[in-house]
Amino acid sequence: MKWGNNRYVTKKTSMGAYKKLWSGGEYVMHVKDSGLLLVVFVSCLYGVGMPMLFPVAAFNFWNQYVCERLMACYQVKLPPALDDALTNNLISMMKWAPLMMLFNGYWMLSNVQIFDNNWSYIANSDTKTHMKSDHFITFHVNWATPMLLMACCGIFLILFIRFCP
Repeated sequence: MKWGNNRYVTKKTSMGAYKKLWSGGEYVMHVKDSGLLLVVFVSCLYGVGMPMLFPVAAFNFWNQYVCERLMACYQVKLPPALDDALTNNLISMMKWAPLMMLFNGYWMLSNVQIFDNNWSYIANSDTKTHMKSDHFITFHVNWATPMLLMACCGIFLILFIRFCP
C-alpha cells in the first residue's frame, strides 16, 4: 500500500515536517465571524418581509455550531489563545442588527404598495404624464407604528448611554 494510515511509520526526515503533515490546518476565526455577521444582518434586515429567513438563520447557526465543534475536535490545530477583543468587537457590531431590523421592518410594514395594494393606473400610454408612485413622507398610525416607536426608543437609549455618563 502506497499511503498508509499508520501515523508512526513515516518518511519525513524532521520532526517539524512530521508535525506539519499530521497537525491539520489553521483555525481561521475571521472567516467564521464574518459568516456569522452576514447571517445575522441579512436575517434581521429582510426577515420582517420574509419571515422564513429566521428559521433558516437558526438552522445555519446550529449547523455552524456542530461543524465547528467537529472541526475543532478532529481536523484543525487548537485555536490560538485570543483575548476578548475579537468577541467584544463582534458584539459591538452585532448590536446594530436589531435596530436596523426595526427601521427596515417599519418601512416594509408601512409600505402601502405591499399591504394595501394601492397603485395608479395610466389610461393611455401615449400621454406624457408620469405614473404616481404614492411615495410621500406621511405618518399614519397603523400596524407598523410599534416598530417605529421601538426604533426611536432604541436610538434614544444608544444616545443616552453614549453621551450621559
